[in-house]
Amino acid sequence: MERNEYDIGRFEGFNFRHQSAIDHILTAQQVLDWDHDADGEAEFWPHGCNPFTSYLLPNNSCTDGEVREVVRIVEELDGRPEELAKAIYMRDCGASLEDITRESIDDSCLYVFGPGWFHDLIKEAAFELFELFWPAAYECWGKNSIPGLRFDPEDFVESFPTLQLKLPDGYLIVDTK
Repeated sequence: MERNEYDIGRFEGFNFRHQSAIDHILTAQQVLDWDHDADGEAEFWPHGCNPFTSYLLPNNSCTDGEVREVVRIVEELDGRPEELAKAIYMRDCGASLEDITRESIDDSCLYVFGPGWFHDLIKEAAFELFELFWPAAYECWGKNSIPGLRFDPEDFVESFPTLQLKLPDGYLIVDTK
């Protein structure tokens, strides 16, 4: 297997032959290179040091094929956090790892805001999407030409499907389909 360019984090595992936890943390490459015949049947799961990998592989265990797919996704997306956030949203909505491609992400109607504090991200998202999708109304609102016209960023953003990623930096994903 060709070595992967991006670090997708570490993995923990359980070796069924020895009926015990694997006594060291594994790299993704070690998971991909694991020989189940020579080393014993094993299962693996993300260690948690890479939150993107933990979100893409949320189950209790993952196969080497799933790890390979995560490596592919990260490489296709050049490891860019905003694009990986979109991949996580797609996965959260039920997409299989195989269906998450550069093309499917480019074709999605997802907007990523972040990193930042969620309160600030909601406000940023609301005003940016308001201006993008309703430019005439946004312009009118900006001129304060209608007395009593109120715009509530939280209510506005709640009208779209969203996902708040609880990463160290925090991301807000808004689906405008």
